[in-house]
Amino acid sequence: MSGGPRVRLVAVDPRTWRSCHEIADVFTGPEWECDRDRVDQALRAP
Repeated sequence: MSGGPRVRLVAVDPRTWRSCHEIADVFTGPEWECDRDRVDQALRAP
């Protein structure tokens, strides 16, 4: 439709991938050690 509303689909953040150096602080410290133990480490078929 000419003149009608339009939508443009784009990524929210064009740079979605982060390097390990950018997120390394998340996986350090006592908070991570506690949270890491809460994650189920068992392997299973999806």
